[in-house]
Amino acid sequence: MRVALDRKEAELIIALLSSHNFSNQEDEEKRDAVSRKLTAAMQREIPQSKRAATKKAVKTKISTVKRKIENAVNLMLLEGKEITIARVAAESGVSYNTAAKYIHMYEGLMRHQKLQFPGGL
Repeated sequence: MRVALDRKEAELIIALLSSHNFSNQEDEEKRDAVSRKLTAAMQREIPQSKRAATKKAVKTKISTVKRKIENAVNLMLLEGKEITIARVAAESGVSYNTAAKYIHMYEGLMRHQKLQFPGGL
């Protein structure tokens, strides 16, 4: 099993393990092995190329999500439908939380469209 920990969490686990008195040698050896693995993992540096690739992938994903939401909002505006987060999420194929995160970017467009076409199109 793999668990993702940040540096502070790993340090806390090491401190907790170190402060506990184990009753037998086998448990102490297990504690030491876990402490060594955590310490080694904290000392590993992520290569710059991997960081750059991750950053690029995240940027591409965000761009794709924004485009999907914008397309959904524009389609609903053209059809004269009420725009809700749930509808935008369903129409764009993103989760409700993702739609809620980015919908604010299109509020100006939605207000402008309502002023231009008060009754819808």
